[in-house]
Amino acid sequence: MKLRTILVNRLEAYLASQEYCNTVITPITRQRVESQVCNPRANGEDPALILAEEVNGNVLGFIGLLPDYLFDPDKKKVFWISCWWVHPAKGKSLGVPLLLAAYQATNGFILADSIPETLAVFKKSKLFEVPEPKTGLKLFLKPLFKDVLIRKKPGLKSYSSILDFADFALSWIFKPVSVIRSLIYKLPELVTVNEFPSEHIKMCIPENSNLFQRGAEEFNWIGKHPWITHPKKDQETRFYPFSRTALEFRYYHLEMKVTGSFPAFLFLSIRNGTVKLCYGYIENQDIKIITKSLLVFLYKVGAKEFISFHEEINAELLSMNLPFVLKHSTKYQYVWGKSLGTLPLDKFQYGDGDAIFT
Repeated sequence: MKLRTILVNRLEAYLASQEYCNTVITPITRQRVESQVCNPRANGEDPALILAEEVNGNVLGFIGLLPDYLFDPDKKKVFWISCWWVHPAKGKSLGVPLLLAAYQATNGFILADSIPETLAVFKKSKLFEVPEPKTGLKLFLKPLFKDVLIRKKPGLKSYSSILDFADFALSWIFKPVSVIRSLIYKLPELVTVNEFPSEHIKMCIPENSNLFQRGAEEFNWIGKHPWITHPKKDQETRFYPFSRTALEFRYYHLEMKVTGSFPAFLFLSIRNGTVKLCYGYIENQDIKIITKSLLVFLYKVGAKEFISFHEEINAELLSMNLPFVLKHSTKYQYVWGKSLGTLPLDKFQYGDGDAIFT
């Protein structure tokens, strides 16, 4: 077994290599390679993928890196862990070596979001700052009987057909509610909605609005090179451990001009009916009207579920009386290399890193 680091400028060559063709597990998709190569914040010599391979090139584990910039206050090159996987039987001992290799390749200028299964590894390494998780809000806007039950009890997957029927029946009962919402709620004239990518959007991001300061160039890159594609467009049959297809995946940019205020920008992703508020740039005095406009947008696109970590918008949503909408809190855990020091968690936004891609 050997560890091998693939730089951004070698990703396309790896994709065309015999090793990539022969490996049983796909360590990176074509979509991710195209995105990494076009990343406006990446240099050709930046590390992008670290592989744990057998002699014949078969992959037993890998960790992906997404180049980015951090502004705190000076501009720094940083890297997000975009994926991290080991073979459940043959690669059990490879997780920590891969993480250490990623830490060394980035000089500790590394960040990640963490699930409970990996959090213990980050803590045990003693190389990472582990703050308290951010608290967010989920809105269930339509009946999601099957999704909610399977998330809580994965063992119920075998009853999917029964749960599908329950959701279908509930959706018919719920249909009048959807019709009434579409008639009552209208987007005000001050709101313009654009689907990304769009070369015509010029986003004026307020200075110091967040740590990573993504703007129009980065958002258009994200929109043009998504990591998620429609299943019919995906020709790869080998197993890939992370998200790569969805029946629906789009980005939207909402610009809201309130008289006398700096324009508000919301950047959202939609995946199979789940809407995520990736970025929000809003002046506090406009929170009420912006939140109401956002709610109208959610009804307009037929959102099933909405996830937000924007404190002011969440507080406004919690204060609103929303019939037939279930509100539920959620958590999101960040970690980062101790080389980066203390970072202000309130300046992280839900779309930072690779989260916006999935």
